[in-house]
Amino acid sequence: MKNKKRKNIFISMLVCATVLMGAGASLAKPTTQTSSEPEFEWIQTFDSIINDRAYYVDQTADGGYIFTGSTIVTPPGYTELLLVKTDGNGEVSWHNNFPMPMINLYGTVVHQTTDGGYIVVGSLGGAWLWDIIVIKADANGDLVWQKSFGKSDELDHGYDILETSDGGYIALGLTTSYGNGNFDLWLIKLSPDGTEQWNTTIGGTSYDEPKKFTKTVDGGYIIVGQTDAADDMGDVWVVKTDETGDVLWQKTFGDSNVTEYGVCIKTVSNGYIVLGGYQDINWTEYLWVLRLDDQGTLLWDQQISENNSVFGTSITPTTDGGYFITGILVTDMESFFSDAYFLKLNHQGARQWVKTLDLSDGLFDEANCGIQARDGGYVAVGDYGEFVFNRTADTFILKIEGEKGVVLDEVTGGLGVHARVKNLGTTEATDVDVTITITGGILGLINVSYTETISIPAEGDATISCKPFLGLGPIDITVMVNGVTSDFEGKQLIILTRV
Repeated sequence: MKNKKRKNIFISMLVCATVLMGAGASLAKPTTQTSSEPEFEWIQTFDSIINDRAYYVDQTADGGYIFTGSTIVTPPGYTELLLVKTDGNGEVSWHNNFPMPMINLYGTVVHQTTDGGYIVVGSLGGAWLWDIIVIKADANGDLVWQKSFGKSDELDHGYDILETSDGGYIALGLTTSYGNGNFDLWLIKLSPDGTEQWNTTIGGTSYDEPKKFTKTVDGGYIIVGQTDAADDMGDVWVVKTDETGDVLWQKTFGDSNVTEYGVCIKTVSNGYIVLGGYQDINWTEYLWVLRLDDQGTLLWDQQISENNSVFGTSITPTTDGGYFITGILVTDMESFFSDAYFLKLNHQGARQWVKTLDLSDGLFDEANCGIQARDGGYVAVGDYGEFVFNRTADTFILKIEGEKGVVLDEVTGGLGVHARVKNLGTTEATDVDVTITITGGILGLINVSYTETISIPAEGDATISCKPFLGLGPIDITVMVNGVTSDFEGKQLIILTRV
């Protein structure tokens, strides 16, 4: 009987250890990672006559860039769609304006097409009456065709566009001309010559506004925006469709006490990364980054705050597994003066570096879109100046150099704490000092530190491990690589560490 009892105790301990091991293998949300801030490689500004805005940039096949937005060339001040092609240093190769008599026109998104030309989506109209416009331009920026969609007495906006596998295009927009409610998501499929092939709306009787979409690995589309269907406050809204626009699933994310919204979404390994935002009861704005699996289940999220309100405008996955974010950082809460904002996260959502830019000398600056260039740097477009009252804004395109040297890539738990360090350089990194420090636990009894000096081959990585330790409760983990610190939160479960 005694032996049987001991056997049962042993089995219970084994089961318990198995459960803890499963918990130790999962990832929790990191706090911050501080790394050396890369420099601006170049900044180019553009000034027409009255008012310029830049909303989207993409890299072209020749290593240059294409961006779109709007410009006002002559009074009485109607905007014209702006299309600018630059070389790899941001110098203008050509630019073209697309005006319409007595009506406003602006471009929201542009992509280079497989034939070497460009496809642009945007909006035309004024006040509360707008239509979606799609423009096809040739390789020199000259008009090939243009099409508009929507009822003239309603509100419709064009937000995004993609080239499809059949050589046509699919546009994403907002509509009040069609659908079930006040605002609905609108997908419009076009042939290569711009002829409408089909369209569909998605949404209920509530406010349902899309913002951006991208292709998925199965040939369908993933869309992000905002809906107030769940709580009337506004939530992040993610919709998955097949290639014909039929809804496969949709998810909302948010709290009933605050307003949340989705801004941008991109496909990443086995899922999606979403950039959103939320507004608290004091009207302060924060960034919200959500990592979803391929079925829309939340894997982790990161809420990012600054000293004042910050608005996100774009997110793009980077070659190191992280994310590059652009946005607008409010510098004065009364006037809403702002700086252009650039943020780099690692693949766990921890902040690696942040940069701001003030070209307007204290007025309005905003970064509206960013991408990672093929050489590893970061390119963004935006505007600066006084574009609220005097409408004297100018546009900019800039490049931030890519990261160099040794960086912390990942921190994991389990039996001990493990830090993977990556060498981004093209030569071997020697004498790399890595220190892992763990403190906290119940009554603050955990105080563990481990230091190792290593070498890492060019473009390689190495893992440094702090041995298992005993303890229980929440812990703080600091990893320092050559003097650069990264802070993480975790839990200690007897001998297992959850990070």
